[in-house]
Amino acid sequence: MELDPPICARSTDQLRDLVASSPEFRPEVVEMAEAELSKRQVDVKAIHVKGKRHRYRLNKILSIKENATYTPLQATFIVILGPILALIFRDPYLFQAGDGFTKKNRQGLLYLILGIAFWVACIYFYDKLDR
Repeated sequence: MELDPPICARSTDQLRDLVASSPEFRPEVVEMAEAELSKRQVDVKAIHVKGKRHRYRLNKILSIKENATYTPLQATFIVILGPILALIFRDPYLFQAGDGFTKKNRQGLLYLILGIAFWVACIYFYDKLDR
C-alpha cells in the first residue's frame, strides 16, 4: 500500500494521533502505524487507552450539547428583551448557542418569536387602551 507521506516518514506525534483515532482510518494503515511505533519503542496499548478516553469525552460533550436548554429565567429574558436586543445588534441569531446545541437553538428561536408576538400584542393593546 502506497501512502503519501509514507508511514516511516511521519513523526511520532502524527503516528500517535493516527492510532488514537483508529476508527477513522483503514485497519491496515493503523496496523502499519502501530508497527512503526513499536519499532520506535512507543507503547501502543497506552495510545489506544488514551484514544478511548478521548472518544468518551467527545461523546460526553456531544451529549451535553444536544440536551442543553435555557433556564426559565433565561427564557423569560429572551421573550421580554430578545426582540429589542436582536434589533439593536441586528442579529436574528443572537440566541443561537452554536453548533451541536440543537435543542437550545430551537428554543432560542421559539422564545424570540414569542417575544415578537408579546411586543406586538403589547403595542396593539396599548393602542386600543389609548383610544
